[in-house]
Amino acid sequence: MNLKPNERLIVAADFKAHKVPDVVKAVLELGHEVGCHNPIIKVNSALRHNGYNLIEMLHDDGAQVFADLKLSDIKETLETDGTLLVDSKPEILTDMVSVGGEALRALKSAVHPNTKIIGVGVLTSISEEECKVIYGRGIFEQQAIFLTLALNSELD
Repeated sequence: MNLKPNERLIVAADFKAHKVPDVVKAVLELGHEVGCHNPIIKVNSALRHNGYNLIEMLHDDGAQVFADLKLSDIKETLETDGTLLVDSKPEILTDMVSVGGEALRALKSAVHPNTKIIGVGVLTSISEEECKVIYGRGIFEQQAIFLTLALNSELD
């Protein structure tokens, strides 16, 4: 993967609602401040709060958008999510690999062709013990399974 200089850093817009009174305003101010450099800005909670039009507002400032939604649902719902995101065109979108190959492929086929789908495996907040309870195996083993599934599903 050849990354342009402006794509080598992803700017996280993970503002905490209890610390920043208007999270959406803070995200837009960040986008306006750095948008001229055409960076990738990662948004999650603010995107859920404000809706997909936040992607378009960040695009208007020149930023690229990493929609870190970690989508997790059945095939039909992910297909609908992908269709709803077509017009917003996030450059990157995350999906939980645990949804399975069919759902991953449905999302991939529904989004804009330029949107890259990045699979998320075991969340970093999950401990080794929790992973064994949830998946019946340790983190490394489960990540290897998720990697195989993501590769077989032709995620980006």
